[in-house]
Amino acid sequence: MVSQRLRVLCLAIVIGFLLAPTMVSWGQGLAPKAPSQPSPQRLHYFSQVSISPDGQFVTWNQVERGDDSHTSEPELCVADLRSSSGSPKRIVVREGKTRKAGHGAAWSPDGKQLAFLYSTGKSGQQQIFVIGRSGGQPKQVTHLTGAISNLRWSPDGKSIGYLFIENPSRAAGPTSAVPTQTGVVGEKSFVQRIGSVDVANGQARKVSPADLYVYEYAWSPDSQTLAAIAAHPPGDDNWYLAQLFTLPIQSGVVSSILKPSMQIAEPCWSPDGKSIAFIGGLMSDEGFTGGDIF
Repeated sequence: MVSQRLRVLCLAIVIGFLLAPTMVSWGQGLAPKAPSQPSPQRLHYFSQVSISPDGQFVTWNQVERGDDSHTSEPELCVADLRSSSGSPKRIVVREGKTRKAGHGAAWSPDGKQLAFLYSTGKSGQQQIFVIGRSGGQPKQVTHLTGAISNLRWSPDGKSIGYLFIENPSRAAGPTSAVPTQTGVVGEKSFVQRIGSVDVANGQARKVSPADLYVYEYAWSPDSQTLAAIAAHPPGDDNWYLAQLFTLPIQSGVVSSILKPSMQIAEPCWSPDGKSIAFIGGLMSDEGFTGGDIF
């Protein structure tokens, strides 16, 4: 009995040694081969997605990037959500033979018009344009010199608010590169202010005072008052100390209604215009919003 078991065990060991090289060779033969050259890939990056107030249209910015370091020009697109077969339309502005897309789009309260920023001329100066959602030629509504951002329609649809820095020496923000300074270092500082333009006649004006650096703002439901998160210059240093202000459009008299012990962001009016909500917390940097709703 024992000898029979030994014979079976020895036979199994011999068969295992004989088959082992064949099994390894078979596994190597099935291993996939590495491609000699990487296959080209294209990725679409989407940003600034915004749905119209009536929920019928959506707009976004997109850019195409490939593994060969190819990057396409950014495109501003709009699509009709009611159509299952219609393809998105690209919104462009024609300047002579040049056609370029805009960015930073904002819907009008009725959802029938779209405001956006577009870099004009050789200098690349950004201006505000307005176009109907059904198409047509975009209309330029501002002729400013400086940095424009954060477009916000007034609830009555008559004006477009924006943040504006007149003739800045650099981009806004604490991480932006600072040019070489001469003379007394830090003597000059730029201020980001709230501006407003009348959509009908293109008349633009500065709304907030020159001694207040505004980071964020929001229109009241009746379009008569602005809520602003702001601080006195320099803006890059004092964001951590920003307060909540109110600013009536007609009088222009600024009032501080909250001096918080933390950082605040995202001001938002209640529908009746009697309260202002915001996010408050210990935040590391501007733009990295976190905390609780107050």
